[in-house]
Amino acid sequence: MIAHHVIFIALISLLPTESLAVDKACYKDHAVPIPKDCDGAIKNIIFDTTTKPPQLFLNEGEVRTISGGCSLVVNNPSRAIVTEASIRKAVDALIKQCPGKGGKLGFSDNPKVVLEIRQRAPPGTEFEGYNPDFPLEKPYCFQVPKGKPEVTDQRACIDAFAGMFTDTAGVIMGDDKKPTNTIVAGSNKCTLYMFTTDQSRIKVVQKDAAPLIVTMLQQCGTKSGTLNLKGAEGANGRVIVRTYGY
Repeated sequence: MIAHHVIFIALISLLPTESLAVDKACYKDHAVPIPKDCDGAIKNIIFDTTTKPPQLFLNEGEVRTISGGCSLVVNNPSRAIVTEASIRKAVDALIKQCPGKGGKLGFSDNPKVVLEIRQRAPPGTEFEGYNPDFPLEKPYCFQVPKGKPEVTDQRACIDAFAGMFTDTAGVIMGDDKKPTNTIVAGSNKCTLYMFTTDQSRIKVVQKDAAPLIVTMLQQCGTKSGTLNLKGAEGANGRVIVRTYGY
């Protein structure tokens, strides 16, 4: 368990520094020159239409969406009611606050809900595979900078995945044999990190994902790998599997 805490801290360091910033900020190095792209990103969000007005599904704590050069993140850890109108209001306010740039701010009616505008992760960069429209089941390999650990034992990740707990239907469970949205397994030679992008539960069937993960490891070799899968409980989520050498 202690090892997993250490790994989690390391994983936090993988995130763009902007994601750890204060609730009101503009990003100097995130150019978002076409505001209309953000409108397209909003249109890609799936809302719960059984409510009036439609709102984000309450089993999702975060929604990521993208269109053109605009990547949106709605962080809603308390599962508050969030409508399309409230998202549009926050987007308009943030575009005015940070013209031509990305940034983040809390919703005016509920500061605990935070909107973030980022630029699309450029091709060839570490986080290209995290773009919300990156193709499903397509491995993305990234050569870590010199001095950072590479994957030196692919078998460690394969065995770690094979050893994950599952329910009677073969759906992957957490270390406590209960549903979860994040799993970390492996060793310091190859670590496998699996999580849902919307903080809903992982619904991946182990036997279905196994050959895809093996293929990614084979293609990436010593490089860090990223794989997007179906299998999030939430309507807007997907499961990302990342492998790395520490």
